[in-house]
Amino acid sequence: MVRETHPTFSWPLTTFPMRYLLYLGYCLLVLMAAFFLAEGVVRLLGNRPYENKALRFSAVEPGGRLYQRHSTLGFAHFPGRFTLTLPTGFKFQVTHGDDGLRITHPPGNKPVAADPKQIWIFGCSFTYGLCLNDPDTYPWLLQERFPDFEVVNFGVGGYGTLQSLIQLKEALAAGRKPPAVLIIAYVNLHDMRNCGFRSWRKGLIPHLELRETFFPHAGLDREGNLQYAYVKWDYAPLPLMDRLAFLHRLETAYNRWEDRSRHGRLVSQAIFREINRICRDHQIIPVVADLTWDRKTGEMLEYCRSLGMYAVDISLDFTHPDNNFLPHDGHPNARANREYARRLGEFVQERVVPQLAGTVGK
Repeated sequence: MVRETHPTFSWPLTTFPMRYLLYLGYCLLVLMAAFFLAEGVVRLLGNRPYENKALRFSAVEPGGRLYQRHSTLGFAHFPGRFTLTLPTGFKFQVTHGDDGLRITHPPGNKPVAADPKQIWIFGCSFTYGLCLNDPDTYPWLLQERFPDFEVVNFGVGGYGTLQSLIQLKEALAAGRKPPAVLIIAYVNLHDMRNCGFRSWRKGLIPHLELRETFFPHAGLDREGNLQYAYVKWDYAPLPLMDRLAFLHRLETAYNRWEDRSRHGRLVSQAIFREINRICRDHQIIPVVADLTWDRKTGEMLEYCRSLGMYAVDISLDFTHPDNNFLPHDGHPNARANREYARRLGEFVQERVVPQLAGTVGK
């Protein structure tokens, strides 16, 4: 009887591990090829690696700094007069009073009235007048239009509506005389600022260069009521994001998703409800002025009108070269601020002043 035997083979012990290494190397090559293909595509579409484009001053004179830490607002201005220089060499001058707020008339010049009613204006860099000399800001121009009033500019670059609310509360709690008129200058990017979204921190934190800073961060409780806390904020770019446009594009997409998913608009609405309540309690006439320029312009105005607040659209296309400081900076220029002052001044004159004469003092 013949017995069949089958040959056996003795493979080298390294054969199977080597095969796995070959597969792994192949997969890595495919992933690298896909990654570099994606990098090329996103660059062809106009995307670039991360570059910190936050507005930095190449010089702040005197002192070297414009901002200081603030326990409840996160940051605030140093008092004094400063000459600011942008990296392009563009210079402008700003003056802050002893309270850190930007002035609206020459020092020593007071309104005509002995005890003038006040108009408080709250907002961000648009209201502050970044890149403008003092007389070119729209709060200054409003002061010229209403010499019998005292116009106070609470605007600070980088602030959102939440900080406007905190400023209002603190000014009243400190015993400051309530204004006759309160103007909130709203831009829809305040929605992400109020909630502390990553997209805001990306632009603001590197600019301020303030370490160990705590910012107010707003949200809604389960009943939809406003709540806020103080959180230490920072911003850390993804590794290699400053070299690879693909990674920067991924981070930008995440930031946009966060902006849409966390209901910043609802938080802003809750802030306006609180501002409106305070105004009713102190017999202040509230006005919301929308400076936004996009398809959503007007949505917040309609909501504020439903609360019984005055609301006006004074927006301009500040991306148009006639309305900004490009190539130095994209903020509204002097021409745009004159138009803001004209539109807002006409609204206050036609709608608010007549009511003011019949309500204040009752």
